[in-house]
Amino acid sequence: MHKGALLVLALSTILLAGPICSAEDGLKKNESIVKVGDIDKAPYLRLDFNLKGATCVTCIRRVAKHLRQTKGVFKADISIIRPYEGVVVFDPQKTNVEKLSSEITKEEKRASAGDLQLTALTSVPSIVLPRVKTP
Repeated sequence: MHKGALLVLALSTILLAGPICSAEDGLKKNESIVKVGDIDKAPYLRLDFNLKGATCVTCIRRVAKHLRQTKGVFKADISIIRPYEGVVVFDPQKTNVEKLSSEITKEEKRASAGDLQLTALTSVPSIVLPRVKTP
């Protein structure tokens, strides 16, 4: 791959990753979702998650396609490289995290979403990339 293309990819990953969570916005006891920003007033939400239970590329791509077809979802993708990080940008007036999680399990019975992070957005980004975690 050309060095310029790698630089553009790296910069877009950094810029589109969203804001860094502060200590007070972070995970609290008995909560399973890390919330970043003013979730209640945001016109769009970004859900980052780790897909657990699905291991074949076909299953992962099928789950991503199913999420994209869900009412209220603008963009969705799941990395086919371990640890299978996923991202969904959606309208909170039309769907929610619980519905999206159930859609994942509905499409792939063994799959589930974990390590959830919900981020408030003011607009739908033109490109969404799953967060990057190394195993």
